[in-house]
Parts: sequence; structure tokens; C-alpha cells
Amino acid sequence: PQGRGAGQGMHNQHQRIEQGTRSGQLNQREDARLNRGVNARQANQRERIQEGIRSGELTRGEVRQIGAEQRAIRQEERQYKSDGVLTRAERKDLQQDMNVASKDIYNQKHDAERR
Repeated sequence: PQGRGAGQGMHNQHQRIEQGTRSGQLNQREDARLNRGVNARQANQRERIQEGIRSGELTRGEVRQIGAEQRAIRQEERQYKSDGVLTRAERKDLQQDMNVASKDIYNQKHDAERR
């Protein structure tokens, strides 16, 4: 028999969270706690941007570009949560968007441009 991979375990966990929220077994506070991975990543990215500003690694133009990307992700998150539930597919999409944003932050902070 094939072992269950980490990805399958996360998939099952997210399904259980969604089912619990829909059925009322999880309240909004519990759902928010389980969704904190998205919020923690957003907070981490904000801190990385602030560090880039403080250190001079990010130019004003880069900050504007990265800021627009961050706003778009927050808007998408608000849209996804407008029905009260962040589904596994929506969470995955947000994570993928944050992966792209994270790479953009890294690349902008490590290019040759200086403020």
C-alpha cells in the first residue's frame, strides 16, 4: 500500500475545515485561526517590504509595483471570503499568488537598483 503524502494530508485537513465551517461545527474564530497561514504570510511579506525600504534595497518604483501586487492579493482574499468561507481552492490560489509575490519581493530586493 502506498503511504499518504504530506500533500494529501493537507488536502484532507482543508476539507475538514471547510466542512466544519459549513456545518457550523467551526465558528468564525476557529475558522480564522485555521486560516492564519495566509495572514501570517501576508504579515511576513509586509515586513520584508518594510526592511527593503529601510535598507534602500527597494526603489520607490519597486515599492509601488510590489504594493499594487499586495493590494491585489488582499482584494482577491476579500472577494473569496465574501461568502463567509475560504475554500481549499481559494486558499491554494492565494498561496500561489503569494508565492509569486514573495519571489518578486526577493528579486526586487536583490537586483542592482538602489534607492
